Amino acid sequence: MFKKAEVEEEESRTRNGKKNGRPGFLIAVMALVIVIIAAGGYYGYSMFKQRRAAVKTTAVAPQLQRTLDMGGVVVNLAGSTSRYLRISPVIVIKYSNEKKIEKELEEKKYEIKDGLLILLRSKTVYEISTAEGIESLKEQIAAVLNEILESGRVEEVYFTEFLLQ
Repeated sequence: MFKKAEVEEEESRTRNGKKNGRPGFLIAVMALVIVIIAAGGYYGYSMFKQRRAAVKTTAVAPQLQRTLDMGGVVVNLAGSTSRYLRISPVIVIKYSNEKKIEKELEEKKYEIKDGLLILLRSKTVYEISTAEGIESLKEQIAAVLNEILESGRVEEVYFTEFLLQ
């Protein structure tokens, strides 16, 4: 009989809108959910803000550009004693520290000239007699000089004179 009274009491509570008799528990759970959502939103916003700040501060150091006129270079071509090449290359170098690149170019001017001469002497008339051959030669000169330079990078090679005889 005691159980029958409990069941009737439970039915009357549900009819009156009181489920468990603890309305404070439901409010506490809802408040906890709201706090968790707010904390997640704040965390997401702060991470987004930090990422934007990091992108702004990691800007690359400005690249400066310098040209180096190598002057006239005359070499005998490979496989021939009577054919020679005369060029005047101008090298475009990108760098970030002017004092460092100037010092390096002064210290390595003989290495740079030697690397250029060795490369040019290894070429045949047929390798450099076409437009594609000349473009390939420019790329090879840049590659050789980039192996020598440490504080700068050769970006482009131009010829102000190109005579194949």
